[in-house]
Amino acid sequence: MFDGVVVSIINDFLGNSVIVEHAFPDRDTGRVCTIYGHTNPLKGLHIGRGLKQGDIMGTLADPGQSGLNLMPHLHISFGWASKPISYDRLNWDTIGDSGTLTLLDPLDIINWQYQILDDADPICRDF
Repeated sequence: MFDGVVVSIINDFLGNSVIVEHAFPDRDTGRVCTIYGHTNPLKGLHIGRGLKQGDIMGTLADPGQSGLNLMPHLHISFGWASKPISYDRLNWDTIGDSGTLTLLDPLDIINWQYQILDDADPICRDF
């Protein structure tokens, strides 16, 4: 999504999650991380590797190996760290806990237009 540095690669139930930390020098916002879930990182992707916006860092994991009836998909989460945290202890049990990352709405970060569809109400609301 943005230039950054790989700070963690953790196992998830479909593959791996790659966490990339971004520096926004023009903002005093702490550290923002993108978490790419259910991936197969490319060979050579490692903690400390710098990435540029648009770099390919992996492929989608094959959920068929999990025994679940899921289509291949990518989870994208954003987290904000207001203070330094230890990425080596970060996992899906601790992401979002106080003292680690505060999860953010990805659509707000990337400024995509979207609609909420509600089965009970056929009218879509644009945001």
